[in-house]
Amino acid sequence: MDLAAKASCQRLSGRATFGPMLKSSRLLLIGLAAAAMAGCAMHEATNLTPRKLPREADNLYHFEISWKTARRGVNTTNVQAYVMVGENMYPMKPVPLTDTRFEASVPLPPGKTYIPYRYRFDYDYPGLGYTYKNSDLSPSYRLIVPADAAAPITTDQPK
Repeated sequence: MDLAAKASCQRLSGRATFGPMLKSSRLLLIGLAAAAMAGCAMHEATNLTPRKLPREADNLYHFEISWKTARRGVNTTNVQAYVMVGENMYPMKPVPLTDTRFEASVPLPPGKTYIPYRYRFDYDYPGLGYTYKNSDLSPSYRLIVPADAAAPITTDQPK
């Protein structure tokens, strides 16, 4: 076998080893396309509640959030939002003249300084002949309420 024929065989055999890789790259491409289509159903929650609030005598604290969805067909006027503090869920009301912001006054335990919370959004979206129900959870947040009402409120991070 001459040198040119040997090189040609080596090139062909080298290409043959890319077969499984081409198949997996096709699967990767299909997976990326599916992820891109799923990306259309992304949600964006923007917490508008300050990280620290002064202690209130009545222990009622104001929570506010903005929630947007890219899922097609969601009627944002029918979204029900909640503040979740521990095991309790407190319903939120839409902010007037908006359809993506919600607010609530929530009673918090009087002795706690760090209060973890998150938001939940219940909504309906259209499907093939049906209306489906779904929920979305925000990331977890933490509200800081100093024990001493006279203590200054700062947003500095401890080092």
